[in-house]
Amino acid sequence: LSSSLSSSSSSSTSPFPPSKPRSRSLSRPPSLSTRHLSSSSSSSSWFDVLAQILSSALLFLLIFGMSATVEVSHLREQVHNKFAILAGVSTQFIVMPLLGYLSVLLLKHRGLTEPMALSLLIVTASPGGSYSNWWCSMFNADLALSVTMTAISTLVSSIMLPANLL
Repeated sequence: LSSSLSSSSSSSTSPFPPSKPRSRSLSRPPSLSTRHLSSSSSSSSWFDVLAQILSSALLFLLIFGMSATVEVSHLREQVHNKFAILAGVSTQFIVMPLLGYLSVLLLKHRGLTEPMALSLLIVTASPGGSYSNWWCSMFNADLALSVTMTAISTLVSSIMLPANLL
């Protein structure tokens, strides 16, 4: 194969423009090797995109399926459950960010970097999500309350998350 490539490159009917003579160790044109590398990286990025889409779709179906099992009348009852809503919102937006801030203060001199500290503050100031609904479903807890708290904390977080990070 290398002899046929070298003999075809020396003929005058070559589709390649004339270039400097190459050493014998380069028997293939560089375009073949780069084409091979780019096709393998594009197939892995294609797989990553497909995996992200599928995992997001499955997570959505899980959340939607759990939320669909809750009756609307139970959600209305939980919205009027002022004590539970107040306890959940105060825990989510006062106690959790305070614990995150105290953790940063305690770990600051023990190797906690600034990006790690900021990440900890953001995570502790963020609202609860769908995993709390999943855990409530797994342990037969009050799923209607969990779904209601997830919805309310998501709405409240648009104001409280930036406020907690100030």
